[in-house]
Amino acid sequence: MNFFADRKALLALRDDVRSSGAFPTERPQKIDSLRRYFGYMGYSLKLMVQEPELILFTVLQWLSVAAAYYLFVMMLYWIPPDVWKSTERSDSGSIADLVLWVWIIICIGLAALPLGIFSSCIAVVHMLRYYEEKPSSIAYCLKIVLPRAWSLWIFHWIDGYITISQIIERLPKKNDRTPLTARLAGEVLYYTWKITTMGILPNLITGRSVKDTCGHTIGMIREHGVELLRIRTGYSVLCWIIAIATYIWGIYNFGWIKERFFPGALEDTIAQFYFVAGIPVLFSVAVIQLVLRPAYIIALTDVYGTYMLERNEVIIKTETPRPAISALVIFLLLCLAVGAAWLHRYELGIMDMLATPYGQSYKPQHGP
Repeated sequence: MNFFADRKALLALRDDVRSSGAFPTERPQKIDSLRRYFGYMGYSLKLMVQEPELILFTVLQWLSVAAAYYLFVMMLYWIPPDVWKSTERSDSGSIADLVLWVWIIICIGLAALPLGIFSSCIAVVHMLRYYEEKPSSIAYCLKIVLPRAWSLWIFHWIDGYITISQIIERLPKKNDRTPLTARLAGEVLYYTWKITTMGILPNLITGRSVKDTCGHTIGMIREHGVELLRIRTGYSVLCWIIAIATYIWGIYNFGWIKERFFPGALEDTIAQFYFVAGIPVLFSVAVIQLVLRPAYIIALTDVYGTYMLERNEVIIKTETPRPAISALVIFLLLCLAVGAAWLHRYELGIMDMLATPYGQSYKPQHGP
């Protein structure tokens, strides 16, 4: 596994699709897309009844996201109120921004591996049931997925970072002067990334290399681009509905939440705010992860299966490499590093960096 080569190939895929002319010009109607997507949702719910392990995989992928979110919130408790207040007095940055940025990347990485594994297991259940006509099991799904752990981890880490960055970009900001054209361009690039990577998951878990995956993904978009757009449109519309409903609920109840849980200045209890705000957010994520996302993964797998049959290629390669133990070892080491950072945050200077007000230089105060 060549980490840097695979990362480079995945990041270049969007440009490769655009330069190849494979991206479809036809745009499906939203109503048609929703109708099609509801069909996939019905099938995924039926499959959960037939293959109960599918429920376990969907719950575990949601728990991965929830754990990563509250791991991020944990660091917010380490930031003194004076630092939050200093953002109102200064437009300059702080070293605390860098620490939080690194922490976000680590949290995304810790969620990416289990999310990639359990999402892939959902696809494998559908492949075994529909294309191989075989019953699935937890052990057999993991046997197929775990050898691809490195590639799945890299892809979901990159995809998670791009997704979180776009979500943050959409949030209201103080003195935001970003032109509307720049915002629209960012949305287009984000949407293009999501479309061009729709074929990556089923390709990787069926034994294709990253190089072959990128080639097959371009072929899938060229041959079935309209169907992929229909799937993505239906999924996006439903996710937007849930997100907007959650946002409206938060605005409507903001006064009640602040009065009940956070009397006084919000800067003094901002970590508690994010902790409580995470409850409705993660409830919405649960709806997406438990209902919408399984249908999305199954839909992508269905397009992939059709594409491979048209090419007279096997869907799941019979030869199964050894599990990528190194990926699991690195993941555990990363978990241990996070635990060590938490236990020794004063000695490592993390607390001093987080206590640096905006507009001031970092001055370490605690020694080892």
